[in-house]
Amino acid sequence: MVDEDLLIRHDLLGWPVEAGHATSSVDVAIVGGGITGLGAAHALRAGDPTLRITVFEGAPAVGGKLRTIDFAGQRIDTGPDGFVVRGDAVTTLCEQLGLDTDLVSPCGGAPGIVYDGRLRHIPPGIMGGLATRPLSVARSGMLPWHGLLRAALDVVAPSHAPDRDVSVGSLVRRRLGDATADRIVQPLLGGIHCADIDAMSARMCAPQLLAALATGRGLVRGARATKTAGPPPRFLTLRGGMSRLVDGLVAAMPDVRLRTDDAVVGVLPHRHGWEVVGRRTSVHARALIVCAPPRDAAALLDHVRDTVAHNLGRIESTSVGIVLLTYGRNSFDEVPQSSGFIVSPQERTLLTACTWVSAKWPHLRTGEHVIARCSTGRSGDARAAALDDAELIDRVDGELRRMAGIRGGAVQARVVRWTHSMPQFRPGHGRLVEAVRETLPSSIVLAGAGYDGTGIHACIEHGRSAAASVLEQLQEATKMAESA
Repeated sequence: MVDEDLLIRHDLLGWPVEAGHATSSVDVAIVGGGITGLGAAHALRAGDPTLRITVFEGAPAVGGKLRTIDFAGQRIDTGPDGFVVRGDAVTTLCEQLGLDTDLVSPCGGAPGIVYDGRLRHIPPGIMGGLATRPLSVARSGMLPWHGLLRAALDVVAPSHAPDRDVSVGSLVRRRLGDATADRIVQPLLGGIHCADIDAMSARMCAPQLLAALATGRGLVRGARATKTAGPPPRFLTLRGGMSRLVDGLVAAMPDVRLRTDDAVVGVLPHRHGWEVVGRRTSVHARALIVCAPPRDAAALLDHVRDTVAHNLGRIESTSVGIVLLTYGRNSFDEVPQSSGFIVSPQERTLLTACTWVSAKWPHLRTGEHVIARCSTGRSGDARAAALDDAELIDRVDGELRRMAGIRGGAVQARVVRWTHSMPQFRPGHGRLVEAVRETLPSSIVLAGAGYDGTGIHACIEHGRSAAASVLEQLQEATKMAESA
């Protein structure tokens, strides 16, 4: 029902709410309908099917960065194009949703790195950004002779894990030298996070380096010693695109209310918990799970705790983009067989990485076209974001043709932009988030990539953990009410 007093109060706060604003009561409100928020709703519903749950999403559709579009006659992912199998969170969810028979493994060859204007194949033995087989790296030509000699010092110097969070770059440069840091670790580890390794938290982004140092045997020998037994982690996707995971979750939760095009503008204390104010509707919720990015969460939690907004505002993010390009097969002397390549930041190109979609995934192999999925944007480089779509396509097309030796321009192109989508985990990030959580009331739970780490597997785990915390709180509150 329409709440006139609520409209007046929100107008005084300067919150942009629409006329006809209605309010209802729920058990749990979730802010953010990406994979973390949907995963949290799914876990809540599994834990207690009687819960009333509302998910607020400011975009026209739920799913966040899990978006699949039609391009060149195929279904192409414009966000994450798959997931690393760590544990069973994603594969189990796919089984529950009836999607497990559509999981697909990549078939393309190993990726390469563009450095000094040359595309070089990544040699065997690169694990977690480290060369665990130095001879294969020496033969590859990725490092100059002085870089190889400098890296060899790691084998003889004792090591220990630092007692505080430091940057990935400082660890690698101290142990292996600048050449390894710039030519191998920056493109591989920095590329994953669109970040500068010299400003990237080792605890958040490279715990495997800390585990290696803790063995006392250096980075290279320590990495070999801490390598888990068994096959390396697998990378999988869904036939038809990763947005099928979103569709499956939505279909499995018909009683969860999804409020799209209804961004949350603020949160206020309420006698029964929290008043969660969206642009078009509001709810009174007993508990709140905030899956919005830190910069958005800072604004909407401003009236909950002053320090929360300040600390969340310190978490930076960077904007990235995807440029999809299609070329005729006759534009190549040899049609690409590898999964793609990463571009070193020292090349100063807009193109940061390229996936040969039609080579990487067996279900996307096409007879007459080669599809390239090109990435742009990294921390400290906003050039791509400043260009319009036509300019960006022209620049990226030209760079890709030079790197891959392609004759003639792209015959089809599409740009998808992700503004402030990649969190930048600076040293001390974990402690900062911990301080925010300690300040928040227990009935407000933060979850998502910007707080605890990126990746589909991680985000689903974040959602599950948040749901478990809320279920425990609600059950405890119910017990207390019954005993009163």
